[in-house]
Amino acid sequence: MKNLLGAAVLLASTALTAPASAAVITTAQIGQTGTAIFDSENISGLSAAIAFTLQSVNTGTNTWTFAYSVDNTSTTPSSVTIFGFNTDPNLVNVTATGVFDVEASGQIPTGGSLEFCAKDAGPDNNCTAGQGGVLPASPPATGTLVLDFAGSGTSIALTDFYVRYQSVGISGQLSDIGFTVPGGEPFSVNPVPLPAVGAALPLILGFGGYAAWRKRRKQAAASQLVAA
Repeated sequence: MKNLLGAAVLLASTALTAPASAAVITTAQIGQTGTAIFDSENISGLSAAIAFTLQSVNTGTNTWTFAYSVDNTSTTPSSVTIFGFNTDPNLVNVTATGVFDVEASGQIPTGGSLEFCAKDAGPDNNCTAGQGGVLPASPPATGTLVLDFAGSGTSIALTDFYVRYQSVGISGQLSDIGFTVPGGEPFSVNPVPLPAVGAALPLILGFGGYAAWRKRRKQAAASQLVAA
């Protein structure tokens, strides 16, 4: 378990250079799954998808429990080593289990900080350096996040969804970051952006279409790895 009160203070003075759309989640969505779709900032062929399932909410302690499933959908050799987000209200504590069980917070490579990020391995004082992670064509990495928020209420907002790509390329020497594509935030979004057709594939095709799209990307990634 990591106490994140210090991270909330840091974020008050450090801006994050990322899209500001917020996934607004309410207690009425217990049992529902929302999927965040990520691209990359600089290197083509990198992408990821993270499914968040709201399992339970304790309104007395303002504790929200999510299951996560991290999928590296890249067609370029790479590893997804970190994912994270900012929150409203602020986080007080967080407990992560499963593959990404290192609870961290702090700076990302392009500047600014995240209130929370989860890692497979690495230090807990930044959202830059990770290890291990999820490879293309490998099974999604799963686990849970128990998020304790300040105050009380029946809704939360998760913002600035982020992933870290490392060991990129045939040499494995490159790295990049990614944020959600327009319309790619999980659950309901406020404000609702107008997505491009390509960016909105998961919304247009629905879960069945997204599954087929994901399968094609997996096959392409596997083919590229074999060719390499």
